[in-house]
Amino acid sequence: MTYYSIFVRATTNSAANTEDTAIDIDAAANQVVKLVRLRIVCQTAALDNQFRGKICRKSASGSGGVAGTEVLLDPVNLAAQAATTIKTGTTAFGAGTITDTIDDAIQFNSRGTFEWVARDEDEKIKSAAGGIIGINIFNSAASIAFAMYAVWEE
Repeated sequence: MTYYSIFVRATTNSAANTEDTAIDIDAAANQVVKLVRLRIVCQTAALDNQFRGKICRKSASGSGGVAGTEVLLDPVNLAAQAATTIKTGTTAFGAGTITDTIDDAIQFNSRGTFEWVARDEDEKIKSAAGGIIGINIFNSAASIAFAMYAVWEE
């Protein structure tokens, strides 16, 4: 088991309640990635609007993302086989082609933080072989700064 992380700091869509991808983790051909941890934090000064996150499987990423930098949690292991694509700055990053919505009930006030950690192997969210695990984001206001951190296993 090798664990990797990815971090993104960006701004939600310029239109309120519009879905954007924050992170896509694209498994290598015939490989599966397993999402094990996710944290979302608002970075705009104290607001009482709503963040909404969605964890999904995708068959294709949307347009507008840039290559992410995968980080080994244990640097003696091999580099990630999965490729990551992240939202950057204020650029829109389309929702992509969603095949399964795993969780679309991630709701929290922008003054808070959302964090999910799989308790055991059965709770890890798995991609299809060669598929994509995506974390999409919405906000009830436009252009809200956020940070997201995800950990996956290959």
